[in-house]
Amino acid sequence: AQTRFCTGSFGLARCGDTIIGSSATGRLSAWNVTNALENSGEKTCGRIMQVDHGKNFLCGDLQCVGNSQLLVAPLRAEDIGNRSSTVRLYDINAETTTGLFCGTLGEVSIGKQYCVQSHSSIFAMSSSVGVVFDIRTFQPTIALHVDKKCGEQILGVPTNSSTPVAFTYGSQEDIKCWDLRMPGSHVYTMATGNTIVQHLLWHEDTSSLLASTRSSHVVSYGRYARNYMYGEEAGSDEEDKMYQEGYWPRGAVHDRSYFGSQWHCDCQNSYALLQYPFQNGRGMH
Repeated sequence: AQTRFCTGSFGLARCGDTIIGSSATGRLSAWNVTNALENSGEKTCGRIMQVDHGKNFLCGDLQCVGNSQLLVAPLRAEDIGNRSSTVRLYDINAETTTGLFCGTLGEVSIGKQYCVQSHSSIFAMSSSVGVVFDIRTFQPTIALHVDKKCGEQILGVPTNSSTPVAFTYGSQEDIKCWDLRMPGSHVYTMATGNTIVQHLLWHEDTSSLLASTRSSHVVSYGRYARNYMYGEEAGSDEEDKMYQEGYWPRGAVHDRSYFGSQWHCDCQNSYALLQYPFQNGRGMH
């Protein structure tokens, strides 16, 4: 049972049998899972690990990249002031920072890291620029310039070649795929059914992207009566047309003709899990 809590922005990650938490400070908290389960009836206090001894770095997103290796991104905030925007590699066993990934500015986000072992690569999004780092040298190798309106997150996916593939996503109700051999522009765009992608994961067994999304649209015939859509009365001819063409929210980022098929995920101002299988379950190339 969790007996302590924090308010505000925080991150969680698991490294081996240890749960790591950040809470917008220069410190991390660590709980041993086995000890916590054995003492479930007692108050469990985590050990404190100092990432920054001053106030120059506040911990944000966390991702485990090895048994004891943890990526620590700076806290995402509109006003970072003079605080550091550098991503850090932290060893939780030694309780020390072992490397700095320099080259990120402003708000920095990091997602699940799938290419550490296969391609020695780390992916981070920095102020709408996707940055790929070489974990052996801690240096940036590729920069992907993403639309500022939609470049909020990035996910790297391993391939059978020497170069991974990147996917960027955010509030623009689509997912963009990037071939890192030609990083000047994305190679194609995938529809999300007019939903905003919040999290993106890779399922290796089925070679599928899994997108956790939410919809900010309500498409229905009414707030209070059947024959109303967005509060406007719909005549019989218009009602028949809407049935034939399918619903399309007025506030959608893309119009009906933007994608090849007019696909709307009718999750009614709620959440959905979308699967994008590649190459009939074969590995990425």
